Amino acid sequence: MSIYAKFCKVGFSTDGSCAYVTLSFDGGVEESLCLLSDRYAELVRGRTEFTREEYDALLFESEYSRALLAGMRSLSCSPSTRKEIYQKLRKKHFSDEVSSLAADYFCDNGYIKEKEQLLCEIKCCIKKKYGPLKIKSRLISKGFPTRLIEKGMQKLDGYDFTANCRSLALKKGLCDPFDPKERSAMYTYLSRNGYTSECIKSVLSVLYADVY
Repeated sequence: MSIYAKFCKVGFSTDGSCAYVTLSFDGGVEESLCLLSDRYAELVRGRTEFTREEYDALLFESEYSRALLAGMRSLSCSPSTRKEIYQKLRKKHFSDEVSSLAADYFCDNGYIKEKEQLLCEIKCCIKKKYGPLKIKSRLISKGFPTRLIEKGMQKLDGYDFTANCRSLALKKGLCDPFDPKERSAMYTYLSRNGYTSECIKSVLSVLYADVY
């Protein structure tokens, strides 16, 4: 098979995790690829020449290695679900295949722990006094798997959301119950925070009865 590219030189990152391989082509053109050190050892070390097929494989490995590095940097700053890290990588112009493979790698190797993250997100939502509808909506928007969302929401079955709904209503300030616009505004406010119609009606009826 014909030779497409030749090994020129290699350099390593300060921590030794990455190899920066430079290949040369006919006409004096050079290209630098980034490979994780284990992939460099497997695919390049000891090699001096590469066919077009081997070069294409190195090109793919380079993109995958760069995606893993980008994902690790992102995860070191803030936790993400599989969907979120996939979307972040796509925004950085990594291919669909590479972004998906990298996201799977993070899940399979413990960089992404969606079960623990989901529970933390639920606790955060409750602290913000969100109702069950908004909590579920946030979990869906973050890309948690449906099965985890269902299990997480089941843990809230016995939670008293009426107390948080009442707290929000009082924080906003009770309106004139005889003014349809003001009452509608309160209803919309509580609904926007994820409370069901049944919960809102129950809370407001008690609050207005206590005041009036």
